[in-house]
Amino acid sequence: MTPTAIPLWLDLLAVGVGATFGGAVTNRRGAPIIGVLVAGVVLGLGGGIMRDVILGVTPVAVSNPWYVSTAACCALLGGLLARRLSADSTLLVLLDAWALAMFVVVGAGKAMALGVSPPVGIFLGMITGIGGGTLVDLMTGEVPTVMAQGPWYASAALLASAYFVAMWTLVPRPVDEWSTIVLLVIVRLLSVKRGWDAPNVDDLRMLRVSRSRHR
Repeated sequence: MTPTAIPLWLDLLAVGVGATFGGAVTNRRGAPIIGVLVAGVVLGLGGGIMRDVILGVTPVAVSNPWYVSTAACCALLGGLLARRLSADSTLLVLLDAWALAMFVVVGAGKAMALGVSPPVGIFLGMITGIGGGTLVDLMTGEVPTVMAQGPWYASAALLASAYFVAMWTLVPRPVDEWSTIVLLVIVRLLSVKRGWDAPNVDDLRMLRVSRSRHR
């Protein structure tokens, strides 16, 4: 591992949190145990596998057995805790935001450590963040969150990934990682609690019209 690479424990923590959320959500949707297990593993590992394939490297989830083992155990844990998590919607949203934030940090960090350009690093950070959840939504017949109008999800991931990459050479690595996580969690929670919809193309058109009227 290079000095700038994301540490293994942080990567596994991201996988575990994501798989726990995936197991909990899938159990709420009435899936059997095998469905909870598969969905949790897919959510925990899907985004990272997408990132590694795009980077042209062997997916770390394939080369290191700790990844699948961690994802499987945490998926089952999420299924067992689903009822308790559902009783507190704030806790479930926080778990979702935390998983998304950690995936973005791990994805963008690995991409930048491999020497990609900043735009590619930003894109891969976002893909790592939303990839697993998108696959699980498709598996369970739900409209992927990234495609639905609603609170900031992919937009929050993109914002946080851009921040992480911008700070990559400016601050110590732990400061970059944890400040990015805090930023994304705050944006995600505020967008859910205050009903902020992610911007769309029509918003850009309205902004352009508004500016033209003030000239």
